[in-house]
Amino acid sequence: MELQRLLSKVWRLGLLGVGVGLALIPFVDRPEYPAGFALGWFSGILASWLLSMRLRRLENQSPEKAVRSIQLSALARFSLGLLALLLAFKTPGVFDLLTTGLGLLMTPVTSTVIGWLESRKPYYWENNK
Repeated sequence: MELQRLLSKVWRLGLLGVGVGLALIPFVDRPEYPAGFALGWFSGILASWLLSMRLRRLENQSPEKAVRSIQLSALARFSLGLLALLLAFKTPGVFDLLTTGLGLLMTPVTSTVIGWLESRKPYYWENNK
């Protein structure tokens, strides 16, 4: 399975999860839980998208520039997650800190699960036997 197809599935599932989290806000007693989860998951999706864009740009760069680009990309993704956690910390009535952190972990978890499920499927030439 190619990377772009995996990422598109992860992003679609993530946006669905963010939408469900936002849709649950008016119906729960503690709306900061789904709001924090949606904030974290959206930040994870955005970080994944930034990584994908950076990887596409690495093909045309020299090795020295590529290393520097990877370092800056890691710093930007770390800062994005830290910004989401800081936002949740500063606004405890709007976002929950723990669920924001759990939401940040959802993008790597979903990409791992989707990749594992895709690897379990037989290849197309095995179906024709």
